Amino acid sequence: MRPPARFKSVSAGGDYTCALRADNTLTCWGFNPFGQTNAFAGSFKSVSAGADQACAVRLDDTLACWGANFDGQLNVPAGAFKSVSSGGDHVCAVKPDDTLICWGRNQSGQTNAPAGSFKSVSAGARHNCAVKADDTLTCWGDNPSGGTNAPAGSFKSVSAGGFHSCGVKADDTLACWGDGDDGETNAPSPDLAAR
Repeated sequence: MRPPARFKSVSAGGDYTCALRADNTLTCWGFNPFGQTNAFAGSFKSVSAGADQACAVRLDDTLACWGANFDGQLNVPAGAFKSVSSGGDHVCAVKPDDTLICWGRNQSGQTNAPAGSFKSVSAGARHNCAVKADDTLTCWGDNPSGGTNAPAGSFKSVSAGGFHSCGVKADDTLACWGDGDDGETNAPSPDLAAR
């Protein structure tokens, strides 16, 4: 009997999934009309699956992206990167100097990355959110339901979704904002989360 496969991380995209194996290689599976499961060979540090494109950070800190390229989301900028996040039809990444860069479709300003220093970035469907160097948040792009209206305060991490966003605060509680028609912004209280 073969031993089970071992993985370091996983990222779920539109209708497909990519994972980083224990040996730093990639595997992707699922719906593949645009080649989004055709992961590059080689060794990688991380992977992020978006709507129809995926990107990964190589061991040498350069980026590789594959899948749909209708809006230039596979036009990877040269240079080194700390992290990458694939969104709807765009991609954002954190550079070694902690600045941001985004590329791909820009119908809502989602590739207009703000200036400054950042710890992380999360690309959503048409908007993005990022944790600044001072642990506050900033969001930009499409905002029909308030998904870019980031709350004040200190945050450890943030995740941008379709039309809403959620973040982990410095005190380890959650905050969500934006479109909550399906309850997606009803973050559990600390008492409920402990159950």
